[in-house]
Amino acid sequence: MSSVADSHPRHKSKRLASDIIGQLEDRLALNDRDIPTWLELIERTVQKDKIESVREVYERFLKKFPFLTKQWVAYIDYEVVRGEFDNANNILGRCLKSTTSVDLWKCYVNFIRRKHSVITGGDEARRVIFQAYETATNQVGTDPGSGSLWSEYLAFIDDWKAGSTWDEQQKMDMKRKVFKRALHIPLNNLEQLWSDYTVFENDLNATTARKFISETSGDYMNARSLFKEWNNITQGLDRSFETPPQVITDPSQLQKWTKWVKWEKQNKMAETPEVVAKRVDYVYKQAVQKLTFSPELWFDYVSFYEESEFFSAIRVQELLNMSLLANPTSFALNFKLIELYELDNNTALVEKKFDNLIAHLQKEFERADGDLTELKESILSSEIERKKATLAEDEELKPFSAEETEAIFKRSSAVQEQSIELHKMAEVITKTYCHYMKAIKRIKSLQDARGIFKQCRNNKKTLTHHIFAENAYMENTSTGKNVALKVFELGLKPGFFANDGEYIYKYLKFLIKVNDDINSRTVFETTITTKKELIEPKWLKKMFKLFMKYEVEFGQVASVVKLEKKYYEAFPDDAKILSFADRYSLSTEQDDYSVTDDLVRSVDLKMTDSSVAQGTKRRSDDSEQNANKRQHIADDTETSEKAEEEKGEEDDDDGSEYVSDEIYNLLRMLPNSSYFDTPLFNTSKLVKLLGELQ
Repeated sequence: MSSVADSHPRHKSKRLASDIIGQLEDRLALNDRDIPTWLELIERTVQKDKIESVREVYERFLKKFPFLTKQWVAYIDYEVVRGEFDNANNILGRCLKSTTSVDLWKCYVNFIRRKHSVITGGDEARRVIFQAYETATNQVGTDPGSGSLWSEYLAFIDDWKAGSTWDEQQKMDMKRKVFKRALHIPLNNLEQLWSDYTVFENDLNATTARKFISETSGDYMNARSLFKEWNNITQGLDRSFETPPQVITDPSQLQKWTKWVKWEKQNKMAETPEVVAKRVDYVYKQAVQKLTFSPELWFDYVSFYEESEFFSAIRVQELLNMSLLANPTSFALNFKLIELYELDNNTALVEKKFDNLIAHLQKEFERADGDLTELKESILSSEIERKKATLAEDEELKPFSAEETEAIFKRSSAVQEQSIELHKMAEVITKTYCHYMKAIKRIKSLQDARGIFKQCRNNKKTLTHHIFAENAYMENTSTGKNVALKVFELGLKPGFFANDGEYIYKYLKFLIKVNDDINSRTVFETTITTKKELIEPKWLKKMFKLFMKYEVEFGQVASVVKLEKKYYEAFPDDAKILSFADRYSLSTEQDDYSVTDDLVRSVDLKMTDSSVAQGTKRRSDDSEQNANKRQHIADDTETSEKAEEEKGEEDDDDGSEYVSDEIYNLLRMLPNSSYFDTPLFNTSKLVKLLGELQ
């Protein structure tokens, strides 16, 4: 434990209380996806106003989150306020390639207006600013929230003091053109723009006003209708950039963004396919700024790029790489990018992406392992203090033995929970290695895949049995069963998974699959005789059932009876009819289970797929836990204490909510719902009747 503690970042020497920036840097070293900590670090650094430090922290943040426009705008404003126009211009050029928003383009226009003053630059400066407004409205003017940008554009035109009749005519034509463009779009200030437009036309020429207003009114009415439709679809959508993206994605927000995307794809404005693609792309760019940590949203965005003819394969890969900056451990995004690299036959990038993914997973594992180490140290420290308090004055404190220490940790629910989570993380890392191994086998060679197998085995801390099983199946397909058997046997050696019930079960299934009768019987008999007490009961049960089914299909009934006797010696509370039914089901674990393939359940017990799936006491998997419950309900011989324990197990196994004793006893006496094939009460007719009442 000491080695973990020493190497873990949290165990470095503590910062001074006044070193806030240093403390924030330490937090980011543990988790560089913590946006609130990043923003606080930026704020603290800006307060010190050391320009190089500010630039450095902004650059680090925007390298990690290049799609967050609010921080780009803040960075540009910081440079502009200090008169660093060249730097601001460079930053604008970079950020507009990776992201977009109304605020960012308003920032761009403001920068152009500040750099090219009409007072000193005259008509040339005005022309540049007009061009900036045109560019901005072309880029983000279709956003329903861009009404303020259009209003600013019109206001800038109004500020133009025309020096001649020709200039005045140019000004009026430009203003009319901008009005007509804006009134074609469903904007949040559409009605105000329409009101301003009608006033503009009437003030300009009452005679021609009717003609121009009539020509534009159709577009306005259509845009107003579309804005109402859009507003209803996106009701409750959070588009504010004042709050940073949340790590946990709000499903309702994801649904609203998805609805907006679908609405754009419907092309209600009858645009060209290229314009529609641009509009959809824009919505996705806004969505990822709010739901930055949603792999599902990013994956949909990537799929849109893939399906569209307007985005190249390189753009798809660039988008995936951007998504991985915020979601480095997303398997959907990583595997998608790896597939694309594999299609390009780019072995180096495939290996690099797998290595990066595993490195991030290892980092998370080490952080969790450090947390567990700290927790254990804290618990031991408390136990030592408690023990000291019970000692006599002249009595010497003896250190805890290894057995006592283990017992202390077993009593701690927090330690047990974190240990389970740590094991799950180790499984994830090993399973990632499994996919890595298979990919290398496809694009390189079996020998190279064996190298990945060895690499995974060397990481003992995160090693689980899955890599052995997957490698064995790969070897069986490539070279035959002899090498596969050696791999399975290697996994059974001391120091690996000799007592891992799941691994032995997989080995047993493999032996049966390759028709190795001798080895399958040897493994089974060895397990149930010498390892029975060491293996988790659920896997021992699975082995028994698997082998009984195997004997029924390929052996002798006498052997089945002997096995059945041993089974009930080990599990006396199991429901006998359900255990008996298992070996006469035509379904296998590889199939989608259907109760119709089980004649005992479907015919004798009148069970259906729906009844098996719905029952609180009758779960669809017919697992051994559920068989136990049925047997307890039938016999009703358990003590109240054991009944409570059994209900606790039920909550753990199938997620059922707690049921009181009264309800529980009532349910025991009610007949099985599967006995009733037709509804006794037609609820749909009742609803129809009530709906027709006046």
